[in-house]
Amino acid sequence: MTDGEILFSDEQEEEALNYWMLREEFHRLVQQNKVPDLKTHLQAGAALERKALNEVASLGRTADPKHLETVMIKVWAEEQELVQTAVVRSRSNAGEMKGSPYFKRYWKKQTEELGF
Repeated sequence: MTDGEILFSDEQEEEALNYWMLREEFHRLVQQNKVPDLKTHLQAGAALERKALNEVASLGRTADPKHLETVMIKVWAEEQELVQTAVVRSRSNAGEMKGSPYFKRYWKKQTEELGF
């Protein structure tokens, strides 16, 4: 994202891909049971969401769109930090994916193809 933009433009394909890949890696780490403090992470995410919703609600229906945009940019940055921190802390943890051998083999191959 660039300043003042919430969504990625066509010219920001690499940045959009990096955004998606980080979240995909997080989900794969969760699948592999490598995120030891998942409950804490989910609670922090829910708290961030509540904080953002409360801030927007406090502005009222006639809030300046620029102010709403500022709130969204701040929340996106905080969410990015939350996910990045969880991924970095969890990458080296031991873990095992649960499920049938076929399921585990499929996801192991898919995860390796993405370079995780």
